[in-house]
Amino acid sequence: KPQFGTGRTNNDYGVGFYCTQNKDLACEWSCQGNILGVANIYELDYSKLNVLNLGHKSYEDTMRWIALLLVNRRFRLQDSLVAQDAYDFFKKKYLIKDYRSYDLIRGYRADDSYFAFARDFITDAISYEKLSKALKLGNLGIQEVLISQKAFSLIKYRGYIDAEERHRISYNKRDHEARKSYKTLPDSRANLRISKILERGY
Repeated sequence: KPQFGTGRTNNDYGVGFYCTQNKDLACEWSCQGNILGVANIYELDYSKLNVLNLGHKSYEDTMRWIALLLVNRRFRLQDSLVAQDAYDFFKKKYLIKDYRSYDLIRGYRADDSYFAFARDFITDAISYEKLSKALKLGNLGIQEVLISQKAFSLIKYRGYIDAEERHRISYNKRDHEARKSYKTLPDSRANLRISKILERGY
């Protein structure tokens, strides 16, 4: 039974219980470290929850997603002056100040590859256009994280699924394919980069 207020503080959206509606992805995510894990199954009544949906269908969504990553994940900002400025900018401009007041957050899962793409963007290595395309690579899936006591009180355990060898293989393949495709994505200095965004202030 998930316990409210427990867990790692430096996950994508902070402390919470991380899930997905895709059973195969849940099994894949349980296979980290080349082991065959277990995916628990839960039932949740969404109609009673206040959901923050970072659908990444717009520029604003992507910027808000990055802002949450910046305040929760561990970035080596000291290695880049641009990244340090970007951190302050995203916190001021795009961080949803009361995001912890929601019951559940839905958005991309910043696994190793997606996290690397976001890091490249805030260090001015790639443009916003390339980042947007990169976030569609690998079909890495959407995650949901329960962050309120109310959400935790509504979730009900309904069983589990044992991961199979195909899930372990697929987990490694998705990340590999995303990184491989990322290297071939075209980019241009003329595209919108973080340095230009900081200059314009939007």
